[in-house]
Amino acid sequence: MQTINNEACDHICNSSFVNKNGQLFVPDQSPPEVFWAWASQHWIRNTRQNIDPQPLINQAFYDLGLIGDNKEDISVAFIFCLDLTISYSTKTLSVGCHGCGTHGLLEQITIACLAFQQADEAFMAQKIIHNIMSEVPAEAVIALLDKLSSAFLSKDMWLPIRCHYLDLAARIPDLNQEAISTTRIVN
Repeated sequence: MQTINNEACDHICNSSFVNKNGQLFVPDQSPPEVFWAWASQHWIRNTRQNIDPQPLINQAFYDLGLIGDNKEDISVAFIFCLDLTISYSTKTLSVGCHGCGTHGLLEQITIACLAFQQADEAFMAQKIIHNIMSEVPAEAVIALLDKLSSAFLSKDMWLPIRCHYLDLAARIPDLNQEAISTTRIVN
């Protein structure tokens, strides 16, 4: 199992860039991006503190209409997707900061995959996931992300494809081996 870089929010996000911890500042986030990032960050932070994140996540999914008569397992799919991604990742995954509007590699990877799947570009999502894990867990994560992207689409929760997602398909940065300091402007 890989570790997760998780720093307290005691920093200031200056501009659009990827910092040394793999956190990307994303200005003008869409509501689905904000929701996914919040839910991911809530899940990881509460899990690490031995606090059950599920009740608030279930309520949030319910409030958005993502949980209903035939969609009870969507929040469970969300939790399982994140758990598999973290457990089987061969890369260290960072987690962003909701208050600063940053996305760690965990949120970047999962949001990118959801966005590509919504745009019928599933091969890009597969490429990203296969960059961080082996075949068997990757296929399970892709199936879960596909289910989640369909649930988001059913509520018109479109995730935009951002230019840096193409970089994730080409190569996932390794936070154990390199510092990322390239200034980027995110569309």
